[in-house]
Amino acid sequence: MIRIFYHIGYFGSKYPCFVFLICLIMTGIMSLGLYNLKVLTDPQSLWVSSSSRTYQEQESSSKNYGPFYRTNQFILTYRNENWVNVFQKEGLQVIYFLQNIIRNRKVQIGGKNTTLEDLCYRPISAKGCYVPSPMDIWLQDPKLLEKDHDIQFTTLCTESIDVNQTNIPCSDQNGIPIILESVFGGINCENRQNDTQPCDHCYIQARTMAVTYLLKNDEFTKQNAELWEKDVWMDTLDALNKRDYKKLYDNYNKSLMVAPKEELLDQYKVAFMAERSVSDEINNETNQNAWIVVVSYLMMFAYIGFAIGQFPSKIYNGFTLGLGGIFIVAVSMISSIGLVSYFDIGLTMISLEVIPFLILAIGVDNMFIITHQFKKQKHPTILERMGNTLEQVGPSITIAAICETLAFLVGSLTKMPALQSFCIQAAVGVFIDYFLQITMFVAFLTWDEQRKKHKRYDLIICKQDINYQLREDRKLIQTFFKKTYSKLLQKPFCIIITIIIFVALFVISCVGITKIKVGLDEQVSMVEGSDLFNYMTLEKKYIEIGPLAYLILENLNYQDPHDLELVANLSNSLSRLNETVQPPIYSWVASFNLFTRESAEWTQACETQDIALYDLPTQLKRFLGVRINSPCCQRYGICGETFEADIVLNETGYVKTSRLRFQHRPIHNSAGYILSLEQTRQVIDKVVKQANLKEGQKVYPYSMPYVFYDQYSYIRAVAITNVLLALATIFFTMTLVQDVICALIVVLFVFLIAFNLIGTIWLTNIIFGGFVIEINAVSVVNLVTCIGLAVEFVAHIIIKFRLCQGQRWDRVREAMSTMGTSVFVGIACTKFIGVAVLGFAPSTLFKLYYFRMYILMVILGAFNDWQDLNFQLSQLELDLLQISQQVIRIPFRMQVVEVKVLYDYYIYQKYLIIMQKHILMETTPHIEIKHTTQLSTKEVYVLYYPSINQSADPIVKALQFYFKSKELLKDIISQKSVKIYALNDDDPFEYVIMQNATNPRQDGANLARKASNKIATQKTEENTISVLLPHNYTINDIAEFTFGFQLANYRWTYQSIKEGGKSSQFPIHYLNLITPITYEVYLSEVQQKWNLKYLHHLVKPILRLRELVPTRPNIATTGYMKNYILNIVKEFGDKVTSTLIEGDELLTAGLRLIHAVGRGSIHKPFYSCLSYKGNAENDKYFALVGKGVVFDSGGLSIKSTSGMEQMYDDKGGACTVLETFRAIVELGLPINVVCSTAWVENSIGPDSFRVSDIIQSYKGITVEILNTDAEGRLILADAMSYAQDKYHIQEMIELSTLTGIIKSALGRYCGVFTNRKGCYSLLQKVEKITKEPFWILPLEDQHRELIKGSVADINNSSSGRVGASAAAAFLECFVEKKVRWMHWDIANVAVTDKNEGIYTKGGTGFGVMSLIYYMTWDIVSKELKEQKEDNDDDDN
Repeated sequence: MIRIFYHIGYFGSKYPCFVFLICLIMTGIMSLGLYNLKVLTDPQSLWVSSSSRTYQEQESSSKNYGPFYRTNQFILTYRNENWVNVFQKEGLQVIYFLQNIIRNRKVQIGGKNTTLEDLCYRPISAKGCYVPSPMDIWLQDPKLLEKDHDIQFTTLCTESIDVNQTNIPCSDQNGIPIILESVFGGINCENRQNDTQPCDHCYIQARTMAVTYLLKNDEFTKQNAELWEKDVWMDTLDALNKRDYKKLYDNYNKSLMVAPKEELLDQYKVAFMAERSVSDEINNETNQNAWIVVVSYLMMFAYIGFAIGQFPSKIYNGFTLGLGGIFIVAVSMISSIGLVSYFDIGLTMISLEVIPFLILAIGVDNMFIITHQFKKQKHPTILERMGNTLEQVGPSITIAAICETLAFLVGSLTKMPALQSFCIQAAVGVFIDYFLQITMFVAFLTWDEQRKKHKRYDLIICKQDINYQLREDRKLIQTFFKKTYSKLLQKPFCIIITIIIFVALFVISCVGITKIKVGLDEQVSMVEGSDLFNYMTLEKKYIEIGPLAYLILENLNYQDPHDLELVANLSNSLSRLNETVQPPIYSWVASFNLFTRESAEWTQACETQDIALYDLPTQLKRFLGVRINSPCCQRYGICGETFEADIVLNETGYVKTSRLRFQHRPIHNSAGYILSLEQTRQVIDKVVKQANLKEGQKVYPYSMPYVFYDQYSYIRAVAITNVLLALATIFFTMTLVQDVICALIVVLFVFLIAFNLIGTIWLTNIIFGGFVIEINAVSVVNLVTCIGLAVEFVAHIIIKFRLCQGQRWDRVREAMSTMGTSVFVGIACTKFIGVAVLGFAPSTLFKLYYFRMYILMVILGAFNDWQDLNFQLSQLELDLLQISQQVIRIPFRMQVVEVKVLYDYYIYQKYLIIMQKHILMETTPHIEIKHTTQLSTKEVYVLYYPSINQSADPIVKALQFYFKSKELLKDIISQKSVKIYALNDDDPFEYVIMQNATNPRQDGANLARKASNKIATQKTEENTISVLLPHNYTINDIAEFTFGFQLANYRWTYQSIKEGGKSSQFPIHYLNLITPITYEVYLSEVQQKWNLKYLHHLVKPILRLRELVPTRPNIATTGYMKNYILNIVKEFGDKVTSTLIEGDELLTAGLRLIHAVGRGSIHKPFYSCLSYKGNAENDKYFALVGKGVVFDSGGLSIKSTSGMEQMYDDKGGACTVLETFRAIVELGLPINVVCSTAWVENSIGPDSFRVSDIIQSYKGITVEILNTDAEGRLILADAMSYAQDKYHIQEMIELSTLTGIIKSALGRYCGVFTNRKGCYSLLQKVEKITKEPFWILPLEDQHRELIKGSVADINNSSSGRVGASAAAAFLECFVEKKVRWMHWDIANVAVTDKNEGIYTKGGTGFGVMSLIYYMTWDIVSKELKEQKEDNDDDDN
């Protein structure tokens, strides 16, 4: 294997241009995917998984109410921070001035002038735009403001500002009440002398005033709204801050108020945000940080040029080679983005900022490792030196790259889009970089060596100095590590310091992991001083109103007291959340109940004297028609118009969906948002759980921030899962390519680096204060990155250490002076220099999550790599190695999972291989002794070579011992098997000499299976059976023998053993066959003959079927089976096409019978249709149809307890056809097959189907239900019809545990019903081969009469004792005339309660062999020298 790397290096050095060109073409093709590139900047698409609960709830809310409106807000305050009260008439005039401009400005969109009126959100359809503003108190009328002599008194909301007194005090032009906290910020109350107002009031003084614009956000106006926000909203407010007053005056309408003078405007500034601000901020941040990234790359390039060559030198510098390395990193990044873009995976800014550093760190490390190793080579030719270099360092680089790639790949399993995208990009990028390092970089290094050989200048290769002399490379770093640092590690004080630091870091990490908080401060992701940053600063400091939230109610019945009580309980529970919810809860239900109350004092004002005479839709219509300015609303607060946007009616006028409104308390940080979400969800879920909602009813809270902060409820789990998966991947990879010790050490120190990173983050948060690093998607990405970098720090040195020879400290010195220096100068120094530049980035996010975290990664990686790691290696490695040889490696030799038969021990005709010693005796035996007896027709053939003097071998000693005694003849005569026990106590195998009939083909299969069953019942200490097979056993005999053995050796059990764990499913782990036929010959025959191939390969699907059928219904639910099928589909990829229809989708698809049977259970019913086309030249298919009732209680026609005991096996038919289909695809059989299965639980529930129900089938036939316990035929009817409708079915075989009466009628035979006698004739031929017994039963007109319906087409049950035939007659109704059909009733053969023959207690695996032999009889019959009979005569 290692020589492969030699050839790669040699070839790359010999043909550098060719290698470079091939790599360039490959990466160029991958880079073409950039045409499909999409950059994800929308926060929701970055952080919110489409499978998350809040996302689903948002989608549901949007479906009913449309998307959440777009929010735009500006906050007005003084430029002079010492001025405290902005709530003055002058400030209000500036507010009006800005609103006037924003309202009147137009933007050209698609050739049309678009204004605020075209885009604004209107909660009341007949009213104007909803723009909460301080000027709403004066109805947006500056003249009313001018007449007001005490604006602070007006905000007490005791009197209407309207001269006609028709408007509710403190309500806007639409009549919507004004929430003072939403328009004033930093509120203080002025104390007035001689104040006659009630004590509970406030004369407002405010530090800020806010105006909020809400815009529609649907797909028709979203793009226009974004343009308006940029060209009108942001441009207008930016003009005030920049004192561009001309622009403001040009767009102002002076009709109601004279424009404020510039001197007045100079006193104010605004902080503002738009809905698009976050996306704009991400783009701006990326652009501003771009120069930092460029400088960082230049710094690292300069360092590589210095470090990789011999600086200073005009020829032997490393800048040209460094430029090639940077080129490889760039190509890796671009091609990985392109390759991933082919699969429509978006690129995030995080990936764009992190992955180049990751690839550069790993790539540069490999560059230094390869270059330093290359310099050590002494061979005169570049080709040999390069080949030797890659041979020596290639395995280490490959192992690290595989570990890193797989670690990132398992990280992509997370459901967080940004993290998933990063992990995929990182895995692909790291692997491409690795590939280019061992190919393209080899070409670059070859060219660079050729440049040096010809004395050409570094970078300026056109110049040459043939007289330039190379000065000696002093190798300072390597010398320091070997002679100074490694000796320093041995000093007692250094060991003590290492232990102290290690313990301190561990303790800090243990504390920090519990203290570090989740979340991401919004301002961290912004550029300091930006408009959004300034807005967030003022908003956090002064605005004291929380986000709006809704409680959404779907499909509740508002005439049902139970549902009304639920609404009341929900409202009351929410109002009691004093910590996070701001009362009141705005409930239309409460207002509507008042409206419909009879004989109330407001009956006259609300005109509800006759309201009780009307139905609910009419009452709702009248309620929603109550206007805000009506007496009903003004006097009694019953304002139906305000709830217009909260109620969605169905086509009949009843409420389909409605919502209650409430406000969260002010929230200023991530913790507040998370707490609000958690408390709200917990309370509502608790009430809903107690209420027992009806089917289709849903209750959930929704607020726009929920979608973004839901991730923090599981972010810790995501981080832990990703780290553990990455570590597990690294462990198994290192174990496979190295050994367990290497894997343990690597995983230990990679974990320590990541673990210490968390602790030191918490410590630096405390030390530096200000904005802190929290657990969020960015930090989790960095944590996964840390795993990758840690592997690079640790793996190379450990692998090098294991390869070194000598004493422990000698090996440490050698590893540190060779590989340690490469890691130090390659990854630690490069990353430190590159990351240090990030500290100057304008973005706080960069400073915290990239600069600080990456610096900590480098420091921790360096400490664990060069201090702690080497100390631990020197102290523990040998001890661990000894332990591993004694303990760890032992279990691996016992891992026998799939194939239990090993042909490791056999006797050649001319050679003898003895047990595990594998001693090959090349001397030809002198004599072959044949022991026979005339006392019986039985003979025992034993191949024996007495001339070979191998007395030490236990089997030879045993044979010699037994042949000297008369016991052998007695055993032969008495028909007993002969047991030969090894005499060596250290090797306690048991040998059995098989008996053999004089005619071994006489029912050969039964003979082999019975013999194997006897062996399977033997007890041996080592769980191993060794069998000396008869000399005349054929390959077919051996195949039959091993087939029967493996099936008889299986046990289905969930019993625990004393030591803990599950009992073994295979009592015998190994079967050693001693036979004249070699395993190579056996396998060759198996590959050529279908019959042998079936015997060899069908054990696996039969055992899978045996495992699946008895699996109890608490495990094998319909959901479990759905996942089981999806895994099969995933396993075969494009070979299999699939259709899966679940739950209510069954009704849409017309599979009403399946839906009816399964709807009573909490486990959703589903239908599965899998197809495989093994013969592309034929469009006709076999259909395998199976009944999958995971448990059958009988439904409302409930079974007795004894009748239910074995109903876990009622899925036997579907399981059989499913595993048969799987085996067909695994074997690649040249046939076309459809596997149609229906899966239900026949349970009792609120929506169970009933006796007397009439249900229309998929085929259109109506069925009256006379017995809910006759459910199997119902689901089979739809499954059969669907397959025939979608595919050209030539022949259909349906399997089901359909009727209990078949057990009494046939015993251990499978009952067969068919519409073609030829089908059963062929099945009888198959039966002779498979030994699975069948018996045909009648299906005649008398049976068809039994199921005819009186009110429906047919009934699902019949009276009388011919239940099996009646059931078959029912199924026949759903078979098309041209389709050959068989129904196998396997109720009596699917499971067994005793060990007999090849069967053991539990599932039998019946049917798999017969189905496959039947469907491929044309192929198999040729080998068996039998011809298939022409069955066409029976088709009439």
